[in-house]
Amino acid sequence: MAAFVFGLAVQSAAWLFRDQWDALFTDDPEVMAIVARILPLMTAAYCLTGPQVMLVNYFQAISDARRTALLGLGRTYLLLLPSTALLPMVLGETGIWLARPCQLRQRALGHRRMYRASSLTAAAT
Repeated sequence: MAAFVFGLAVQSAAWLFRDQWDALFTDDPEVMAIVARILPLMTAAYCLTGPQVMLVNYFQAISDARRTALLGLGRTYLLLLPSTALLPMVLGETGIWLARPCQLRQRALGHRRMYRASSLTAAAT
């Protein structure tokens, strides 16, 4: 829960201060406008990252190598790369920036199913 709350805090800060973050790195108004537009899209599902990392660590700790590998490698090769390739075809440039939040959301749903399945398996043994 703490990982989710921390992620939500970082996500909220990125949204609230999107016009100020870029000023730390540049004074170019064109770049600042682009960052202010893209930052909310990039951080749309950032709060889901912490719990997912914790779940991968859980499966690693209980020596479930199959699920650990599926979650660790699957997030990039099964979700992020296809999202990055396909979403721009539908949404244009915005699809590039929405690929990561879409991938995080899909991972969250898959992790939840895997965790429930492992809990049921552990309870049965």
